[in-house]
Amino acid sequence: MSLPSRLLQIAYSQWGDEYSNSEINTLETGLSLNSTSKCNSSEASGLEDGFTDTEYPAAGFVHTLPGTDVSEIRSLHTGSEYTKECQSMFGLRDVIGNVSEFTNDSFSGRSDFQFSAFPGYSLDGSVGPAPDIDSEDTFWGEDIDGNGSVDDFNEHFDDWIIDTEPFQAKRMNIALGLPIVNTHGDTTFTFEIGPTNGITSEALHDDAWIFNTAAHINASPPLDAAIISGGSYENGSSAGTWFMELVEQSAGSRVDIGFRCVMPIVEKNYLETQTGTRLGNHE
Repeated sequence: MSLPSRLLQIAYSQWGDEYSNSEINTLETGLSLNSTSKCNSSEASGLEDGFTDTEYPAAGFVHTLPGTDVSEIRSLHTGSEYTKECQSMFGLRDVIGNVSEFTNDSFSGRSDFQFSAFPGYSLDGSVGPAPDIDSEDTFWGEDIDGNGSVDDFNEHFDDWIIDTEPFQAKRMNIALGLPIVNTHGDTTFTFEIGPTNGITSEALHDDAWIFNTAAHINASPPLDAAIISGGSYENGSSAGTWFMELVEQSAGSRVDIGFRCVMPIVEKNYLETQTGTRLGNHE
């Protein structure tokens, strides 16, 4: 077993066609879990009286984890009655909200700021966006003394709602959920973000990208950053299929981050192989 990739996490978190964009937005935002079963992305709103400080969940609090009153943990047991509708088209529960999930992908803390699973992609203002906070076209830093090296490493990303399109991030690679400045030479999975064409603002459901580069890849010395997906009970409407947050790989644990292990299916167990169609399609 292993951690899923960013690509796989996005794939298995997709909602079924029976949901409209408005219904998906309501599911992902969470709202009150007591009124209608939804994803837990708003701190289990409505369940404040259903949490316990006991070491083990008491009989009357079977949907919660211990220590929630003092620690403010608001995660629920996967399969809870309260989030039964938070189920992807593939039957996976709590992929959105509850706790964000680690993937096996990362961003490099070296000068290229490259994404591990996308050859040629980097936060450089050419393929991926690059910040220019002071409008001096220096992006990731400034050569203060003029000696040809960066002295002031002050350019960084914080976070943004995807469809606000800052830093010229007007496109998105939908397979990996990454901001794109240009088409990267392949338009198959790169869509323009817009009100009516490409991938629409309505279809993005207020999902957010949280880069926080000052804490890791833009730090001194630079650090690699792990990618977490889905969003947690702390993210509200920003949680969703396209949500992404970068966290320092060596950082301590966080109560709103968990993981989902996956076990790959061997080729012989795929339906296509068993029916004799598209043999070897998954190898």
